Amino acid sequence: MEIRPWTPDDYDARAAIHNAIYPRHQRTVDQMRQEDQTWDRQFVRELVVMEQDEEVVGYGLYQHTPGMFHPRKFLIGVYVQPRLHGQGFGKALYNHLMAELHHHDPTMVRSVTFEDQERGVRFLGERGFHEERRFWESRLDVTAWNPEPFAHIPALVQQQGLEIKALRELQRDEGWSRKLFDLICAVERSMPTPEPITHDYERWLATRMSSPDLRPDSYFVALHAGEYVGLSSLWASQADTYLWTGLTGVKPAYRRRGIALALKLRSIDYARQHGHPVIVTDNEAGNRPMLAINERLGFARGVAELWLRKVFQEAA
Repeated sequence: MEIRPWTPDDYDARAAIHNAIYPRHQRTVDQMRQEDQTWDRQFVRELVVMEQDEEVVGYGLYQHTPGMFHPRKFLIGVYVQPRLHGQGFGKALYNHLMAELHHHDPTMVRSVTFEDQERGVRFLGERGFHEERRFWESRLDVTAWNPEPFAHIPALVQQQGLEIKALRELQRDEGWSRKLFDLICAVERSMPTPEPITHDYERWLATRMSSPDLRPDSYFVALHAGEYVGLSSLWASQADTYLWTGLTGVKPAYRRRGIALALKLRSIDYARQHGHPVIVTDNEAGNRPMLAINERLGFARGVAELWLRKVFQEAA
């Protein structure tokens, strides 16, 4: 086996390996390319591939987490064709990455997997990783969803002087992007996270607002007297017909008024009208208010995404 730096010729192999490991979370070459092309070069990111007999059989990476940046904390990922699991390929990739990462003097390394990836969970546990966070993935069967129990909700929101608009309509107004960014910052600042969230307007424009998965017609914002107060968005999946839920949240001063529920209902209505059979969402296990909304709407809880961490030393 040989480990070498990644090149653009490896996109097809990377996508094939990822999709073989995570069939519920398919990714396309275009999605990977867009992620690479919009990566902010001020952050560390190193990617390698593993070859056997001139075939790419695995890849690995380590990188900063731009949204929760700390100069000595990193995310690591090891991906090997499932037919080769248990044959030492993952161990070799992991050891290579950790040796390279050592030069950055890390205090902590995180990795992400799913609870049904038993071999992956065990692999990380054997190397000193422990669960830090758990996100429940839930799915709504849009084709079987009954809107009648929620028919009164839009009127309740309207009676409070609120309206819900799609991003496409908001984009006609000057200053929409800054208003939306400020709303996202306000929502995320009130969310419990393992590291302080690091917001950057230009990076957000280059990554999220320029993403090929963005759908301005399924990105909804609640407004009160022109102020952006809540949002919920559905993002396209290039690999299937599902829609994936992005950030859903409301400014603290406007919570417990049914706004988040109304935004989710608007999203479901969009999926029904446009023939999308499934909406996928995930929520941090401790976020009981949002979990309760999704349960009320009929989302069925599935497999959990696990964030695990390995601590080398406490950061100053």
